[in-house]
Amino acid sequence: MPKADGFIDPHRLYTRRAALGAVGVGMNTMRAARRAGIELRTLPVGKQLLCLGRDVISYLQLVSEHQQQEAAHTSEGTEAAS
Repeated sequence: MPKADGFIDPHRLYTRRAALGAVGVGMNTMRAARRAGIELRTLPVGKQLLCLGRDVISYLQLVSEHQQQEAAHTSEGTEAAS
């Protein structure tokens, strides 16, 4: 995976791998998000699936919110068990 520089241009087209690699998101995170119902919107262009930078940014915000909710839910369960 290329080094993550953390920048996504909202007006640029990316492959899923390039977009997620740019911000350091791996395939496991993407699979977990898909299982939670969070999909990265893509555009079929020829034989490739591309995504707009603004859709990548929206996707990352949703994934982050989901991870925070999961973490809060997990920590609540741990505190209740104590």
